[in-house]
Amino acid sequence: MGNPITAYLFILAILTVFTNADSIDPNSALAAFGLRVKIDGKKTIAPHVFYQSTDQTVREVYWHTSKTWRQGSFESESCFKPRSNTPLAVASLPADDDAQVVAVMYIDDSNNLRTRVWTSDANDVKRWFGSRVLITDVHPKAGGIVAWVIDRGNFLVTVQKSNGNFEECRFNPGGTGGCTYRSDGATPDPRPAPGTGLAGFYESDAYTTHLYYQVDRPGNPIMERLLNTRDSTKAFGLHRKAAAVGVRMAACQAIFRGRRGGPVFPHFFLLNSQIWNQVTWSRWDGWNGGQGQTCGGWCAPTSIARTLSYGSGIACATAGYHPSDAMDDMRVYFIDEFGKLSELMGTGDDTVTGWGVSSRDILSQVRV
Repeated sequence: MGNPITAYLFILAILTVFTNADSIDPNSALAAFGLRVKIDGKKTIAPHVFYQSTDQTVREVYWHTSKTWRQGSFESESCFKPRSNTPLAVASLPADDDAQVVAVMYIDDSNNLRTRVWTSDANDVKRWFGSRVLITDVHPKAGGIVAWVIDRGNFLVTVQKSNGNFEECRFNPGGTGGCTYRSDGATPDPRPAPGTGLAGFYESDAYTTHLYYQVDRPGNPIMERLLNTRDSTKAFGLHRKAAAVGVRMAACQAIFRGRRGGPVFPHFFLLNSQIWNQVTWSRWDGWNGGQGQTCGGWCAPTSIARTLSYGSGIACATAGYHPSDAMDDMRVYFIDEFGKLSELMGTGDDTVTGWGVSSRDILSQVRV
């Protein structure tokens, strides 16, 4: 039967791999994106979620067409160690009904912003490759990364540099590009707080990027939204709302079913005091608590009744808009009070409002 010690070590190695894969750091940041796929002949969202395990390795789980959660192939290389509790971001470049290029960004122990890219080769073999440094001298307390895909061919990344300012960097999938200081013109020095949360999304029909962050103002911490738009009819300006520095944030874009061509309804999620807060922007209603009421500006956010692990990350994923359908379901990921990775699903259906079925402890459901 062979050497029993060798057999024991082999079994121990296997158990170690699965233990690491199934154990999430309760303070892990999260990132997610939705991949358009067909399940039972129907287009739907196949979310991919990225997290840090207890050994600080960045790992991936995704919803498989077999309707089960699977462990993804993303894992960090042995040549570096991501920073503990590193911010995470993911950007996907859609092509028809598949995402041919996906980039995951994270910060290493040398305060460099790194990326790994998932792509398909000529034989449609999909794989993760690379460990490229995109931006150096990232703020040691950088609390977030925002990454968009713009013009269907470039990644746009925003991160806080060590001088305290935001830097916006454009890269093509090959990793070449350049960076510029980020400003909206009205506030030449946004001066985000060190450790600020970051959230954002790209509104493709308006060529508009939305960036959310916290500003360092002693005694009066606020959250600001910074827009960069080419469409003056959609320039909402700089919006402010009270928000404690250091909270985790996520933002997603949803286009409601039956309203092709717009309007766009960004959903913004704020984590504070271990409770979700949600505000939603409607071009018709203004910012509101996510329940559809008209308020004409910022309104008191709605607390969604989900208790989270203190320090939990938060991420959201949508499938995006496609002319042949109107997929608007949204998934939000968080770490619950028991330290388990969980999912809550929302819908933008005009006849069905609010948040629906949730999935608890995703990692326990992962199938090999």
